[in-house]
This record gives sequence, structure tokens and C-alpha cells, in this order.
Amino acid sequence: DGAAILGAAREGGADVPGVRALPFSVEVKGSYENFKEFLAALERNIRLIDVEQMNFVSDGRGGALDFALKAKTYYY
Repeated sequence: DGAAILGAAREGGADVPGVRALPFSVEVKGSYENFKEFLAALERNIRLIDVEQMNFVSDGRGGALDFALKAKTYYY
């Protein structure tokens, strides 16, 4: 059992001179431990990724959680 990405989307971005932002959102379903591993993978990514918002919902039965996050990466 691992985390499953339920969806991902690119969102509008604001430009900074010489650097462009690429906002995106991701929905993940899995255990809390799976989600921590997912966040650790984002931290190890070669690109800078800023997590701006994170939400999660539990079914209340100790099962998988639904996580949603909004983040931003940069390029030039």
C-alpha cells in the first residue's frame, strides 16, 4: 500500500524578473506515513518547491486520508 496521486493541475503563475513561477496543485490519497514520504520526496527534488497550502480529510475510520496541496516551483 502506498500513496496514490488522485489529480494534479497547473495553475496561473506570476513572473519575477528572470524567474518564472509555476504554481500547481496535487491531490494524494494514502496513509499519513505515505504523505510524509511524499513531502520528503518534494524536499529532495532538484527544483525548489514551495508548499503554500495543505489540507487533509479523514474518513474517521482510521483508513486512508485525502490530502490536497498547492505548491509552486520556479524556472528561468
